[in-house]
Amino acid sequence: MSQKQKSKRKRLFYMFLVFLIILSISFLFMPFSIGTDGKINALVYLTGAGFWVGLIGTIVSSIMINVSRKADLSFQESHAKEKQFGLTHFFMNGYAKIADISMVILFIGLIVSQMLIRNSVITFIFISLFVFSFGMHCMLNGINYIYINADKRKRRE
Repeated sequence: MSQKQKSKRKRLFYMFLVFLIILSISFLFMPFSIGTDGKINALVYLTGAGFWVGLIGTIVSSIMINVSRKADLSFQESHAKEKQFGLTHFFMNGYAKIADISMVILFIGLIVSQMLIRNSVITFIFISLFVFSFGMHCMLNGINYIYINADKRKRRE
């Protein structure tokens, strides 16, 4: 694999990461989007735009990584038996372990914050971090992450 192909894979991953961060951050601004008097302020439009740009960008960049992986015949050939779907796999590598454990802890924190604290700002912080960890869980446990980090040499089996 050429250095150009490797850098393209990394760029696609970083694009996914940037859009996921935009999506996650949009949740942080949601409790501040409506003023204390109940009126909508300009932040609501920025938050909404950030949410949709982040969501659509995350989905599109995931699809672009997937299309790139499927078009890479040498990768398809060397990894023919690997078909893992990131959503359904856990703990596939060190980074995935961090994302998976974080996702579970944040989900529990989200439930506890809703039941005990009932503070919308804290809840939205948990939602924001959970969305990020869930997106990373899906990426880091799947075949697309294996594709992004594939060796320069062909695997010989």
